[in-house]
Amino acid sequence: MIGEAGEWIARHRAELGLSLRITVAGLLTFAVGYLIGLSQVYWAVLTAIIVTQASVGGSLKATTDRLIGTIVGAAWGVAATVAVPHPDALSTAGALAVAIVPLAGLVALRPGYRVAPVTAAIVLLGPAGASGVVEAALDRVTCEDDAFQHGVDERRPR
Repeated sequence: MIGEAGEWIARHRAELGLSLRITVAGLLTFAVGYLIGLSQVYWAVLTAIIVTQASVGGSLKATTDRLIGTIVGAAWGVAATVAVPHPDALSTAGALAVAIVPLAGLVALRPGYRVAPVTAAIVLLGPAGASGVVEAALDRVTCEDDAFQHGVDERRPR
């Protein structure tokens, strides 16, 4: 039985390594998030798990793509929020379409930027409203920059 387990481990060394990297990334991110007082540490943990790939190079590429997608989505979300008045549900749906359609096209061409339409929707639909939309977008990008530099995705709200 021990010999079979050893053979199985030898055959699945790469898979076990990836499993270990994902687990360590999630647990370390949780620990850092907890220690620095993140109010919603689960976002940081999810980000760490999502961007952990089979190789370090793949993880760095995923993290960079996520950061670029966040910046593009935040900028476009601000533009859509400011350019398309949306005082009611129907006009909000129109503004959301303006925000999402071009970014969905971007994602179709560059799947690594899949966070761009999500970020635009967060900026447009978030509680900040048009008056604080630039600050909300900058906060979102700053959180993503923290993820890029420190492996966390959200910081404690001010």
